[in-house]
Amino acid sequence: MEYPNSFLDITYPDSNTETERPTLFYFHGGGFFGGSKNMGDPMAANEATALLDDLCAQGYNIVNVDYALVPDYHFPVPLIQINDAIRFIAEYKDEYHINTDNIILMGSSAGAIMTAQYGTVLSNPAYAALLNIEPALNLEQVSAVVIDDAPIDYGNMVLGCKMLIGNYVKGSIYLNKEELNRYECIPHMTMR
Repeated sequence: MEYPNSFLDITYPDSNTETERPTLFYFHGGGFFGGSKNMGDPMAANEATALLDDLCAQGYNIVNVDYALVPDYHFPVPLIQINDAIRFIAEYKDEYHINTDNIILMGSSAGAIMTAQYGTVLSNPAYAALLNIEPALNLEQVSAVVIDDAPIDYGNMVLGCKMLIGNYVKGSIYLNKEELNRYECIPHMTMR
């Protein structure tokens, strides 16, 4: 492991792991400085992990992923970890009985931002190159990208969000044009 918090959990709906099910990769919130795969977003008004329990009960294999937090690590390290987690699952899919041809990527809050960015990495080779990430998936393997409450448009954010994003990107609220270009994935999104 190159980065801290490079762990994931796999949860199955029942003991029959041979059943073909969609795989949902989930990335927790927490303002990039808190939260975990075990407790979800500490700032959320409700228990974030309950949502995963409900989704799992509906027939999804859940891969719940941790990532390095600020102030020690910054963007794009969490995206690199997302890619590494997906690569790991793809490599061991048979051992863990994971379907990698029907993947849903989902994140909440900070995890939603990363999900949007990673979805853009998958759909736009130029954005992937800008972040120096070689995707571990093909876009055709992804059935959906679920972005749950992600402040992405920096210019329209309130000061508190700008502080969180600034910490995520580099540890400062003042982001230059190049840093904003890397962070803001909306201009890079494609309809593929």
